[in-house]
Amino acid sequence: NVRYVIHLHGMLSSNSMARRNLKKKVYFGIIGKKLFDQASGIITFTKSECEDLKRLNITTHASIIPNGINPQKDNKILPEGNNHHFGFSNRKVILYLGRIHPIKGIDLLISAFAKIASNNEDTILVIAGPDEIGYKKELARIVSELNLEDRIIFLDLVTGEKKDQLLNRANVFSLTSYSEGFSIAILEALAAGKPVVITEGCNFPDVEHYQAGFISPCDSENIALKLNAVLNDKVLCKKMGKNAIKLIQDKYTWDHIADQTIKFYNEILSRN
Repeated sequence: NVRYVIHLHGMLSSNSMARRNLKKKVYFGIIGKKLFDQASGIITFTKSECEDLKRLNITTHASIIPNGINPQKDNKILPEGNNHHFGFSNRKVILYLGRIHPIKGIDLLISAFAKIASNNEDTILVIAGPDEIGYKKELARIVSELNLEDRIIFLDLVTGEKKDQLLNRANVFSLTSYSEGFSIAILEALAAGKPVVITEGCNFPDVEHYQAGFISPCDSENIALKLNAVLNDKVLCKKMGKNAIKLIQDKYTWDHIADQTIKFYNEILSRN
């Protein structure tokens, strides 16, 4: 007789359910559906996750409460003189930060970069993150076929001050996922005042509402156009950076998220 709330972290998306499909179907049919139906409430990250609940005929009351960030703690804006430049010299940097995994659409980002590389000779693409399943080898093959080994740099997982330095060194952050729960990496980039180019699969419409970046379909041609627009318009880039910080301050600090979460739990506790 204990009330409980389920915090949904992308686990019911069609892409997530497709992995180990048979095991998940069996589990969901026997145990999972009952757990959701008997919950007092569900917290989702995005509107897309609410649609996943409807698709699976889960009618438990749900509220959208996204991830948050503490800008002062999690993303320090470091003085330029304190930044290690990672050997990038004075080139512009497009940054991907996250797991090296097929779901993240890094192949799309590499293809998009290939389309603009010749017209942006001072720009490089940096892909930083842990290679969990050996997918980096396939990406390196694609890079080699495109003859872009000197323009696309792979880094391992970066954390702490080194991550802060890398975010501050970037000119634009790009995450081109086919499907995403809710990306902390996008929040970190926005908090660092960086314009972002993301895909619809990232489920982050506020990026366009606040004019803090561009949202593209999962199409390399469209991604390329948006990256090119940001890289070659200093005024636009600066404006988007300022809007990015405002977006975080308005909606995505942990104080805002905590207030929403407490309100949701209090609503549940107030029921008979």
